[in-house]
Amino acid sequence: MIEVDTLQYLPLHIAEIEEFKKIAKTYDKYLRLAWASLQREELNRILATMDESECAQWEELLHIVVNLADSLEDRVNRIRGYHVSDLPYTINKLDEVLKVVCGADNYKLKVDNSKHLIDCGVKLVSIPMIDVVADLIRKRAPANMIVNVYALFNRWERFKQLRWSEITTEKWGGLYGDKKWQEE
Repeated sequence: MIEVDTLQYLPLHIAEIEEFKKIAKTYDKYLRLAWASLQREELNRILATMDESECAQWEELLHIVVNLADSLEDRVNRIRGYHVSDLPYTINKLDEVLKVVCGADNYKLKVDNSKHLIDCGVKLVSIPMIDVVADLIRKRAPANMIVNVYALFNRWERFKQLRWSEITTEKWGGLYGDKKWQEE
């Protein structure tokens, strides 16, 4: 933040008057507030550095329903997903949107044109975004395509090959939500 001292800009004989010292001190506080507000506005211009109030404005503008369990990062990723999802609607574009919304390795997308089917499995670490993913895909999919969005759960086969001693350092929450235990 910028340091302000308006007394240094006043002539010496005026800067020594007590009233002008108080005026300058008050003026300095308002200048600091103005600079802080300007800095916050500059940060809000970039999607990745938005604060809560800017996020709420974008959600209202884009008609995004806010989930109370969402973190600020989830909300920002959802807004970024709307921004990168412009035309043309291709498989590559859909993949790019899902990378922004879910994260690069947190989903599996399969498009079968012969069956007119779009399958998208969302891993547990991105499960709060499943409704958003379904909405994004449905809005961008051709009308003749069936959209199937589902959660990818941990599979017993993933753990069958392990010994108990290999996973005793893990906690149930980690086994449930960690990327390394997701279906492969």
